[in-house]
Amino acid sequence: MPTTAFFTHFSTVLAWKSGVRKFIVSSYHLSEGQAGRFWIDNSASLNALLARLEQSFQETGGVPECLEVRPLRPLATSPTWGGLTWSRDFDRFCTHFGCSPTLEPNCPAWYQHEKAAVQTLLRSTTFNTVAELQHTVEARAFATLDVPLLPLPAKPFVATGELLCQVAADGFLRFAGNAYSVPISYATKSVWVQTRGDQIIIRAQDGKLLTNHKANEQKDAVVMRLAHFDLAQRMDFTALRRAFIACFPLDEYFLHCIVAQRKLAAAKTLRAILAHASTCPHNLIRQAFAQCLSYNNFSHRFFQGVLEKPPNDSSDQATVPVEQGQLF
Repeated sequence: MPTTAFFTHFSTVLAWKSGVRKFIVSSYHLSEGQAGRFWIDNSASLNALLARLEQSFQETGGVPECLEVRPLRPLATSPTWGGLTWSRDFDRFCTHFGCSPTLEPNCPAWYQHEKAAVQTLLRSTTFNTVAELQHTVEARAFATLDVPLLPLPAKPFVATGELLCQVAADGFLRFAGNAYSVPISYATKSVWVQTRGDQIIIRAQDGKLLTNHKANEQKDAVVMRLAHFDLAQRMDFTALRRAFIACFPLDEYFLHCIVAQRKLAAAKTLRAILAHASTCPHNLIRQAFAQCLSYNNFSHRFFQGVLEKPPNDSSDQATVPVEQGQLF
């Protein structure tokens, strides 16, 4: 007997910070609700729903032969002459994974019970972040069953809802008003970008997953991972980074700023800082950090010039605390 899974989604209004907000709850279940989970998203876009379906296949370790789906937009569409058909991207999705979609007009009784339980759970709490919401519904996840599933395809599905963006020469991708780092080997290349909940998913053009970042709600923010740059793999830089954090545990943001701007030359600035750390009071060094943030300049020469400036020279004063400096 072929394995069957049930997938659908519904909207719900929840207490959010000081008000209310509408969210989309999607669900995937195997074998009449004995195994599955719920997901939280900001909207019921086709891109978001297909991403949740793919993630469900990955977490359960395979693809069901039959996929029962409620006749809801955007997975299904209504032609002008009546009747229901699948959207083009959803049809491509099912072909890619080798599953057969079937219409399920009504929700099963077991699903109605699970839906009511999830709604009661979500409406009993006020949330501040999407991550808190997702963590709450993850508690409703059921154990994976040992059921026969089709193998996952070698390559992930690439939805047309993903955006093709070009990575800048500095290894950062500008997306939704912010800069997100990608492996430096993909600098100047085009990559696929997808928003999934509060995550930014970045893939190569062949579908390979490159990285994911937590979306930053602020604008002009720099979100990076040191491992994306070649210098982060060098033992020399790793030792410098550890020494810096050991000396200045409260200034890890300043370290990120150095790497974001200086790239391969970041080691020079770190060596200059550590050379003064054993002879100069740390409060003076941190004041120099504030000056570097204020002028958005993290070169080793600028740092040394600020640190060696005569004490009575008060022509320039740092106006930005170390923890609040802005990049770019």
